[in-house]
Amino acid sequence: MLITKLCLTLIHFCITANRFVVSFIKRLETSWPVHIYNSFYIKNYPSKMNHAPEHLAIVVLEDSISFQKLSQIISWSGLAGIRYVTLFDPKGIIKRSKDEIEYQLRKRSLLSSSEKKVNFVFHTTTVQNKNGYDTNTTNVILLSREDNQRKLVNVSRQLCDNTQHSEVNVEYIDALLKNVFQFPDPNVIFNFGNVSCLAGFLPWHIRLSEIISFDTMKNLDYSSFQSNLEKFHKIEKRFGK
Repeated sequence: MLITKLCLTLIHFCITANRFVVSFIKRLETSWPVHIYNSFYIKNYPSKMNHAPEHLAIVVLEDSISFQKLSQIISWSGLAGIRYVTLFDPKGIIKRSKDEIEYQLRKRSLLSSSEKKVNFVFHTTTVQNKNGYDTNTTNVILLSREDNQRKLVNVSRQLCDNTQHSEVNVEYIDALLKNVFQFPDPNVIFNFGNVSCLAGFLPWHIRLSEIISFDTMKNLDYSSFQSNLEKFHKIEKRFGK
């Protein structure tokens, strides 16, 4: 009997300890400064993913937008080696809150205790590429539905004005759009919200994008972020063939 009681006590202790550790890690992610959380948990994550997407788009269709969570996603993307992160909401709230997002990113100080250094450069509507790209730079692009509509209108005007171009085809229009936005098409789109649409997000640029939907961004943790990017890599890409 004594041995049985000891075994049961040991099992109960192990279960309780496991729950405590899991709860503790969750608290680190949501409450503690990220440089502490980084040293405790993210240090086991490779400095760059072997197959990280080049461009990750974040479409937010929630009524309440967490700038703290957005800064977290940007930080994770930089660690993973993602070169472009686009943040989009139809009303332009994210774009108007650029200073707040930059503040949250600095406040988190994710990379302060890491050997890996990443620069985060913010852009609105286009990416400036005058001197080439630094491989340790993550470009953060802020877009709204108004930006997309205005750019498409500009492309339409170019098509109408360019009377010298005898043939207008898909390749020609695609070249005009790439020249206007100056960044590659998104490989992966994280769509946050209970709406099954992208609310006007770059309709011409998402033909080959993998769309992954979430009810809310508040529940996205680091392991989920990582696993969904790995899921993207495992998907067979036929590119319309």
